[in-house]
Amino acid sequence: MNIFGYPIYVGKMERHEYYKEQFMPFLKDDKYFMKHKEWASANDTTLGHPLNKELPWEEIADEAIHHVFQYLQPFYPKDNIQCYADPWLNRYFKDDYQEVHSHTAMNTNFSCAYMLVKPDDEHNFCFVDKVQEFWNSIGIDRYCERVPEKMFVPEQEEGTIIIFPSNLDHFVKRNASEGMRASISMNFLLGR
Repeated sequence: MNIFGYPIYVGKMERHEYYKEQFMPFLKDDKYFMKHKEWASANDTTLGHPLNKELPWEEIADEAIHHVFQYLQPFYPKDNIQCYADPWLNRYFKDDYQEVHSHTAMNTNFSCAYMLVKPDDEHNFCFVDKVQEFWNSIGIDRYCERVPEKMFVPEQEEGTIIIFPSNLDHFVKRNASEGMRASISMNFLLGR
């Protein structure tokens, strides 16, 4: 699938229920979470937290890396490619959100969002096209009936993994439900 000229991948984590059970004790324990000092959003994260390394990352990262190689298949990957994952856990309570951002400053090639816990049917993870600012600046809607899309919301049921180039801007809409929403993010770096 391509959006705004970027290839993205949407798949299902086969062992989703197992991973959800594994991570639930961590999701319920505040000691693993913090507010990230560089984020404008209010959600909790393990990114940058010293206890992040204690979470059970090995199996989930291995399956996510398998999906990265599925994502790369249309590009005919060369032999002996290695893929390294850097994971973290995100937690969203009512009204929590994540502002528009990309992962380009994190020395990474690809990133993912894995929908671990979804309390409702809302699709909160969204891609945004910053090139839209150009279209807005020239007033294209005054001249054309159909204008380029500026936002794309992929299917994202619980257990869905979405892989995308790290420079693709994305955000998470406000959690309007009373329940906690949780996702796992990973950055992937290719090497030999």
